[in-house]
Amino acid sequence: MTNKYDFETIVDRSKFNSIGQHYEKFTGGVKIKEGFSPVNVWIGGDLWFPTAPSLTKAVVERARHPFYNMIQTPCDEYYESIINWHETRYGVRDIKKEYISPHNNLPGVVIAALKALCMPGDGVLLTLPVFNAYFNDLEFAGCKPVLSGLKKDVDEVWRIDLTDMEDKIIKNHVHVAIFSSPHNPTGRVWERWELEAMMELFEKHHVIAIMDETWCDFTLNGHIHTPVQSVSEYARQHTIVNYGLSKPFGSNGLNAAYTIIYNPYLRERVNAATVRTQLDFPSPFAEAAVIGALNPEGAEWLDDARELINKNMNYAYEYVTNRLDGVTTSLPDGTYLLVIDCEEWCKKNDVPMEELVHKGYQYGVIWAAGARNYGEYGIRMCLAHPFSQIEEVFERLEKYVFNVR
Repeated sequence: MTNKYDFETIVDRSKFNSIGQHYEKFTGGVKIKEGFSPVNVWIGGDLWFPTAPSLTKAVVERARHPFYNMIQTPCDEYYESIINWHETRYGVRDIKKEYISPHNNLPGVVIAALKALCMPGDGVLLTLPVFNAYFNDLEFAGCKPVLSGLKKDVDEVWRIDLTDMEDKIIKNHVHVAIFSSPHNPTGRVWERWELEAMMELFEKHHVIAIMDETWCDFTLNGHIHTPVQSVSEYARQHTIVNYGLSKPFGSNGLNAAYTIIYNPYLRERVNAATVRTQLDFPSPFAEAAVIGALNPEGAEWLDDARELINKNMNYAYEYVTNRLDGVTTSLPDGTYLLVIDCEEWCKKNDVPMEELVHKGYQYGVIWAAGARNYGEYGIRMCLAHPFSQIEEVFERLEKYVFNVR
């Protein structure tokens, strides 16, 4: 790993009122024991090291101009940055400016797409484990979740259960699915054949997919992201694909998001729904951030950041596998999220899941649990931290949380 960028300094963020600092409500009032500072691994899209300097420089330069109006249509450089990024990193050479729609809020885009494609009460396919925000999106859109569980193969690799997925589609008359690639929260980077098989199933049953590819730039350990729109003509014409800077560049607060929709009919319907809520107006700082991040300098920073996440992930996986008896996990192919399964440990030690989660809080490990999202015994952890903090987290887990002596 190069020394050009600093990923190890622990930066004090307390005075900036970020969500990650406000864990008290999230923990339900559980108090941290004296002598333990909180390490926040509960937010799934939050970096705990500074973002790319090229992004910061672009935003600061834009801030010097004293007018901060909404933007109806970004400048050409904005679109060129996105097109060049996808061509350089993923070999996609057919994206045109008109296929790209800027937005200021990806959850809002999902809701708008659902309202454009569904009737109230329609079932929408999700895969479990699942990104928790999708349940809120469905509720706002008046739709209901139809859950198809991923399953682990003999090598403990998460796979799409196509048989179960087809059964759920047929029984619930599903015509819209929400799917993430790479997958949130399991971290699977889907192989091309897996996406092809899923899209063949969707084609068979006339399902349109709202795809979340916001994690595509954070693939790990040599895994390569395959853009879903490249796997077949059906996929190209029947997907709404969401992207943004929030996950790769830790810039949720900038709301620098965009969609790529090839099909003009789908694009017009989704864009019409977003116009009604003004989701199509990015801020001037979002425009600047996209230009500042999606360039060779931003790519260099991102590749170095992935080396740190690789180190964190491999360390965490080895630690859980070798030192936390009764706790299991799978090594993610991408993202900076790790899901651990505590079922064997809880049953062996007769400890309720809620008690285990609260014990983590007591020792300053602010992690995320929820049966609806990660399974009854699943806990998600965000590992986008300096390596020293990841070491601290897992040492606390072994010494204080999973230690029943």
